[in-house]
Amino acid sequence: MRSWRPESLLRAAGFFAWIATGVPGTLAGLKGKASIAELLAWLVCYLGFAVAFWLSTRPMLDGVPGRGRVLGLLVQSACALALVRITSSGYEGVLLTVVAGQAALILRQPIPLAWIGGQSALLLVLLLRSGYPPSSAGLNTLAYAAFQAFALGAAYLARNEAEARRELGRLNTELVSAQYQLEQNAGMAERLRIARDLHDSVGHHLAALNLQLEVASHLPPEKALEQVQRAQEVAKQLMADVRSAVSSLRSEAVPDLRAALMRFAQTIDRPKILLEIPEHLHVQEPLRAQALLRCVQEIITNAVRHAQASTLYIQVHQEAHGVEIRARDDERGSAAMQLGFGLKGMQERMEQVGGTVAVHSETGRGFQIRAWMPLEASR
Repeated sequence: MRSWRPESLLRAAGFFAWIATGVPGTLAGLKGKASIAELLAWLVCYLGFAVAFWLSTRPMLDGVPGRGRVLGLLVQSACALALVRITSSGYEGVLLTVVAGQAALILRQPIPLAWIGGQSALLLVLLLRSGYPPSSAGLNTLAYAAFQAFALGAAYLARNEAEARRELGRLNTELVSAQYQLEQNAGMAERLRIARDLHDSVGHHLAALNLQLEVASHLPPEKALEQVQRAQEVAKQLMADVRSAVSSLRSEAVPDLRAALMRFAQTIDRPKILLEIPEHLHVQEPLRAQALLRCVQEIITNAVRHAQASTLYIQVHQEAHGVEIRARDDERGSAAMQLGFGLKGMQERMEQVGGTVAVHSETGRGFQIRAWMPLEASR
């Protein structure tokens, strides 16, 4: 099932409202209730609203700056109020509700509330000047003010819910990364324990074995046999301890790097993440495994926070001497791209293990990342 973004729903609803609002004005012109000049003015304002709405609701990385969106809101408000003055069919106020829904996504509080108040006041003045009785003009204005307030609140709820979902996805990736790191640390602690036990046990038995052989070397052959037999017993015990340590190392559960990366993709709803990982991905050194994990995590987090893409493609290839990561999304991209703190941190982390990161974006081709990391330190 497709997941709709709040901006996409607002855009679809806005265009539907625009089409529905235009029907009364069109019918009025066709029935001769408006002159040619008025009909042309109505058409300019009507189409102007649609163009401004389309520009204001384009994705953030399509090249429309924040000031351009505010200007789009001003144009939409002006066009909607002009339509009220030209035709006064009673339906033009719906477009003011569309503007109110956008204001919640573009402007900061308390500006949207002031915007609604200003639109409502102008709507009342225009209705009175168009011949509406004061009571009727007041009721219409009050009704459209209520619709605008409702649209504003709904847009705020949708925006907050989307931000909460993005933050939850980011926290989930952090949790998966922390869990993997704990598994790695637990594995390292177990290796250190086995190494200490092996050192203590083998060191003790080797010292005893060396002592027995030293004593045997100074005894006549008929008396040395007893010392040699004792040395054999020590050697058998030493072999048993070594086998036990090796068995513990073999039975130790190695953290599954592939499973950790797959959990990253499963914690994010949007963008949809298509992750390709080899079945037997294995990075022996914990520092390099952590660098690989953090690299994929930052790619996903960056897409969740900043991109307007619907799909993120990530490919992980393990080669003979290294691991390569390729990532791209399907959003429009931007020629003017600046690396944020997260991407710079990813570059620094990969460089610490001898790897490289290349980031590229251009209009129409989305956002692309290529990272490579050697499996072993260069000698």
